[in-house]
Amino acid sequence: MAESGAVERLPAVEFDWAVVNDGVMGGLSRSAVAERDGLLQFRGVLSLENNGGFASIRSRGLAGLDLAGSGALQLRVRGDGRRYQLRAYGSARYRGREVAYVAEFDAPADVWHEVSIDIGSMQPRFRGMALEGPALEASDINGLGLLIADKLEGPFALEVDWIGRGP
Repeated sequence: MAESGAVERLPAVEFDWAVVNDGVMGGLSRSAVAERDGLLQFRGVLSLENNGGFASIRSRGLAGLDLAGSGALQLRVRGDGRRYQLRAYGSARYRGREVAYVAEFDAPADVWHEVSIDIGSMQPRFRGMALEGPALEASDINGLGLLIADKLEGPFALEVDWIGRGP
């Protein structure tokens, strides 16, 4: 575990990522996740057809990142000027299904940018619906995700260098 106040970072490519797009609900958005030059690349095309409008990737676990005692999630990104969501998953359930805790961030076009998100400020959601619920505890997080759902059709591209914990 990192010292108090220290930032522990892992290359984003070390997480085991899977694609989850709006096709699960009939949408037509497409995305892919890949590693290139040691960077995680999340790219695709967002479509609003057939009630679609989101593309996402989700980690299967935390790749050894210890978030216990952390107050923030941090990541270094290079984007396309669009708005993305960082999603954290834990033990919270709604009608027996997993809840995502969500925070939005901007990914400036073509420049590296460090994002820091207060874990306690992340909002619980289920399939886009805001929920009432307790604040997320860092020690409960067992998976992360990135999602785009900004209602703008067309191509998107986000690169992630690392994901880490903050004070």
